[in-house]
Amino acid sequence: MKKTIFSLLAVMAMALGFVSCNDDKDEPAPSAAFQYALDQVYPGATGVKWEKKAAWQVAEFDQNGAEYDVWFNALTVEWAMTEIDYGKNIMSVPDLPVLKAIEQSEYGMWTLDDISYYQQTAMSFYIAEMETAGKPDTDLYIAPDGKIIKIIPSSQTPDITPNTDIRPALNIEEVE
Repeated sequence: MKKTIFSLLAVMAMALGFVSCNDDKDEPAPSAAFQYALDQVYPGATGVKWEKKAAWQVAEFDQNGAEYDVWFNALTVEWAMTEIDYGKNIMSVPDLPVLKAIEQSEYGMWTLDDISYYQQTAMSFYIAEMETAGKPDTDLYIAPDGKIIKIIPSSQTPDITPNTDIRPALNIEEVE
């Protein structure tokens, strides 16, 4: 009898250990004000997960085959930036001039690894990560009108946040 009780307790302790080791880092939704703010810019967003990144609350969700990250100021609840990651699906990009810019650039024969659209309060742009055998991956920064803003190795691309200003050139090839 003691052996059965001990075995049962051991199984329960192991089960409790597995439940408490959940590695899912999803944070609880922030205040209702953030959900309201998200509904104002993306009313159809479903399956939203929230994440705190420094001074930002970020809503993450999928819509129309793309991954959205919508950034809000954690103190003022104001929209600050949207990132739309189209992945390799270049045909989902709504701005035709961007597609033409890639095609007509010296990287037109390279393979698109990823393309994302960033809309900040000050500007909007795409980053197209291009790759080819034997050369370092390269990021093309492209305005929605198709103007290539700059080209840099992917290894030098910073994490884009609402405060990231892509215009300053630090060892960057500017394209006129």
